[in-house]
Amino acid sequence: MGALTTADSKALEAAVQIVELWTYADESPARDLPNAFAACVRCMQPSTQEFAFHAIAHVCDWHTRQQLWDLAGLPPLGCIQRCKFEPAEG
Repeated sequence: MGALTTADSKALEAAVQIVELWTYADESPARDLPNAFAACVRCMQPSTQEFAFHAIAHVCDWHTRQQLWDLAGLPPLGCIQRCKFEPAEG
């Protein structure tokens, strides 16, 4: 993963706030939040977007990362580094 620029860190911060709202919002108004999350992620350098993927688990659960990423219509990240805090699969 690359280093975060000021713009990357602000976009990441906004993305995390959107994930928090998505977690607690009612379904109907929350349906647009994945698009807002995607807009924030797209403001980040491609080399730093993985931080946003892992940040989803900071707010939600580990399995929610891929769920929200897919709902947001974001492209696959390729080889994702395993977070050292991520539980082992099994």
